Amino acid sequence: MNQRLLFILLAAALFFGMIILYRSYQPDDAVASNDAKKNFFLYSKTNKETTVSSFSWSYSVISDTPVRVDFFVMSKCPDARKCELLFAPSLLKLSSIINFTVSYIAYETNSNEISCMHGPNECLGNKQQLCVQNMCSQATLIKFLQCQSKQLDNIPDNGEQCVKEASSDSLKWSDIDACVKSNTANELFRKSLEKTRSASAKKSCTIHLNGKFWCMHDGTCELSISDFTFHSLTEQLRVLNLHTIKIIGDGNCFFRAISHQVFGNQTHHRRLRSDAITYITLNSSALEFFVSDEDDTIYDYIFRMKKNYAYADHFIIMATASILYQNIIVHEYGKNPLLISRSDYIDRQLHISYNPNNQHYESVTHFDGTIPIFSFDDLQLT
Repeated sequence: MNQRLLFILLAAALFFGMIILYRSYQPDDAVASNDAKKNFFLYSKTNKETTVSSFSWSYSVISDTPVRVDFFVMSKCPDARKCELLFAPSLLKLSSIINFTVSYIAYETNSNEISCMHGPNECLGNKQQLCVQNMCSQATLIKFLQCQSKQLDNIPDNGEQCVKEASSDSLKWSDIDACVKSNTANELFRKSLEKTRSASAKKSCTIHLNGKFWCMHDGTCELSISDFTFHSLTEQLRVLNLHTIKIIGDGNCFFRAISHQVFGNQTHHRRLRSDAITYITLNSSALEFFVSDEDDTIYDYIFRMKKNYAYADHFIIMATASILYQNIIVHEYGKNPLLISRSDYIDRQLHISYNPNNQHYESVTHFDGTIPIFSFDDLQLT
């Protein structure tokens, strides 16, 4: 499985896993009464120890304290960026029931200097993050990591801007900068290295839960959307860092959603429908076997589908993908993303969602408005 989608899906496991772990500290009758948990985990209690098994990992919880989540990273490492950006939304939601820390992978030279794999700027970035961790709430730390990771190449120069974005006026960049330049940062860095060595973490990004190895960015865990139970499509998309853009439901919703993906607005739906119909008309002899029982001939289909407000079907979606030379990915609740492939280039992707209950399509983007790119290996082929 492609590592990018793997870690997106691990975000889901982390999100639900820590909720269940936290709730498993309730009395036995409270745990037993919560049927929803059984969708994700199998519980067995032996004395005071709760064993939690999920998917391909398991470990024991013997404390009633918040779940410990430890990241072992390098601040300028692309793999750390993937971890921090993909897990940050879940970590923020769970900040009241977790104890999150970040430690760093580096090494000390014979002269007791600390050397970082990505150079001196990475060491400065590590110190900035350690000072924020030492002086602020974990929610602020998570936001700071998220901000810096979005501009990985700008670490440590983006420190001041990320302090402003991550916190209210109570945190001042001058305080963080003073910490970074002081011996405090060196002490924090060395303690961080001790923790990393103790955890035997050698690869960025490595994740420990409650002091035990859980996963690292090397394909250790194999998960897919079908391994999870979600309450809604919104929840399913959220763990992929995606959301839907509301589309007018007037029978043109598919073309409106594609218009939003291509042009950034819904207004070009008529043009897209017309171009798709033209494509089918010009290739009618080759495409006539796609016609369903609803229409006697392909020309009946064309006559029906060219009308404004006519609902789109798989045939017209394939035609639309063809005229745009794009791969259309359809997200549906409870299913793996469906690929309608009309381009060999992986980055030519349009993402939409489909609700079969009301036959409605919407546009799907990242929360920052950008169009996601999935590996073909992570998609269900039509």
